[in-house]
Amino acid sequence: MQYDIILKEALAIAKSRKGLCRKDVAEKSGVSINSIDRWLKCKSEPSIHLLTAVVNACGLQLIIGLEDL
Repeated sequence: MQYDIILKEALAIAKSRKGLCRKDVAEKSGVSINSIDRWLKCKSEPSIHLLTAVVNACGLQLIIGLEDL
């Protein structure tokens, strides 16, 4: 799964649709902005649970199929 691409797209949508910045998304999701930044830079990988929390905070829904795992 290319989580960095998912995050970049979700954050772009959150900004354009809701005016949310990364800090806003971090606060809404309960995930630190440092974690989000590390994921975007591919320095660490998020768990499915935390990735889902960030995507949901962007106003989106993450749907994962078995073929994605």
